[in-house]
Amino acid sequence: MEKKPDIAAQRGPETPFSHGTRLMNRHVKKVAVLIAGWSFIVLGIAGLFLPVLQGILFLCIGLVILSTEYVWAHHLLNHFKTRFPRIAKVIVDAETWVARHLHHEKR
Repeated sequence: MEKKPDIAAQRGPETPFSHGTRLMNRHVKKVAVLIAGWSFIVLGIAGLFLPVLQGILFLCIGLVILSTEYVWAHHLLNHFKTRFPRIAKVIVDAETWVARHLHHEKR
């Protein structure tokens, strides 16, 4: 049986700043997710009035991104899935993709 390499040893020795760096990266990632999600929501609202943008599409993308951080967005997406069953699979696929890329577990 092969011995698996120790991941912690591959990263190198722990420094006093290692924990702070991981914590900072988590906060930076959360801020980036919030900015991206709210940007899509704003684009979606603008798209409802402008013929150039697909408002509903941008709103759905924003809600999928924000559902990784906000419970209300997750509940709203669940409401959309029950109300519009034809787009439920697309929403589930988008949630899975976002969760996989953001390393969040699916709720």
